[in-house]
Amino acid sequence: MVPSRLDAVTGPITTGRTQGEDCLRLTVTVPLKALTDGRKRPVMVFLHGGAYVSGGGDLDVYSPVGLAERDLVVINVTYRLGLFGYIPIPEIAPANLGLYNQIAALRWIQDNIADLGGDSNNVTLFGESAGADSIFCLMIAEGTQNLLHRAILQRALLESD
Repeated sequence: MVPSRLDAVTGPITTGRTQGEDCLRLTVTVPLKALTDGRKRPVMVFLHGGAYVSGGGDLDVYSPVGLAERDLVVINVTYRLGLFGYIPIPEIAPANLGLYNQIAALRWIQDNIADLGGDSNNVTLFGESAGADSIFCLMIAEGTQNLLHRAILQRALLESD
């Protein structure tokens, strides 16, 4: 892997994965019967950790298969990271583009999850580390109150000044 100039700010990427400007990806996993039986299932939305600079919802370690086997609709969200997601450039874009990606994902879920067997009125967010911090921010962000119903925060580092 060729070193990036961003390594001086974020550190090198050591996962063997490449990072890019692809800003939002949702991986939706449903029980097969969810597409045909007409029942609405609880929805679990996972936000990965990685200190806001690395990771992705599609890593094997975050496989949603076990939860989907328990008759849940599971969505793993991969959102903008590092300088692409969190650098403040007032003239160009707000500092929290990664958080805006997560809000866009939640809006998509509200609009579309019923077509995939999910219940848009039963959405639980769960995440670890930076994902848990993001969920805390989403819980208090303006305009997100109807997008999620429950939250599970794992290894969140909640700080205030």
